[in-house]
Amino acid sequence: MNFIVYDLKGNRVKNLSGKATHHYVVGGLDTVSISAVESEVKKGYRLMYQDDRSKWHEFIVSSITTAHTKDGIEHEIYAENSLISLRGESPIMDRRNISSPSKAMEIITAGTQWNWECNLSAIGSLSFYHISPFDALSDTLKTFGGEFYTQIRVEGNQITRTIVLTDHIGEDHGKRFSYR
Repeated sequence: MNFIVYDLKGNRVKNLSGKATHHYVVGGLDTVSISAVESEVKKGYRLMYQDDRSKWHEFIVSSITTAHTKDGIEHEIYAENSLISLRGESPIMDRRNISSPSKAMEIITAGTQWNWECNLSAIGSLSFYHISPFDALSDTLKTFGGEFYTQIRVEGNQITRTIVLTDHIGEDHGKRFSYR
């Protein structure tokens, strides 16, 4: 799998190739694990790739381990969905009562690099005070229900990041599977 690597300032560093495993989690953060022989990747760098369906994915490197193998030095890179960047944003200091998921998303994404779309019409009540935008998103989902996914669009050098809230991801086909 081939990744585009960006540094902490958003400058393109290089392309990275390696064996990668993308772990999808419905309604949660997806992750990627990459094994690469050469690596200039550092913690906090952003990794992007386009899948077979032309959908872009963006991750932030959270850990790197290095091992000496017969092929040389091998780097094991673990990265999480770029939504994790909301953990490092300034805490929300808004004590107002919020009664709609759209208003909550407006407050959560204010001053961040994220946009939002909301397809939920639930009514509830919550407030954010001294809470990270990431935790506020979690509270919003608990209060109003629904699930979320991230949408990354790349046009030229412009990257647009969107959090989409929806009633549910996928479709119900009336079948249930269980594994043992």
